[in-house]
Amino acid sequence: MPTPELVEPVLSAWRFERRGRALDFGRPPGHDLREILDAILYVSRT
Repeated sequence: MPTPELVEPVLSAWRFERRGRALDFGRPPGHDLREILDAILYVSRT
């Protein structure tokens, strides 16, 4: 099972790339990366 230390760099890179392509309205990210990781791990366990 992936741990936050292993997955966090991947999620951070994804978010950085995504924000680079998106329109910049100055709005901060809506969700914490930790919450996203927790949701992914929860779904993978069920």
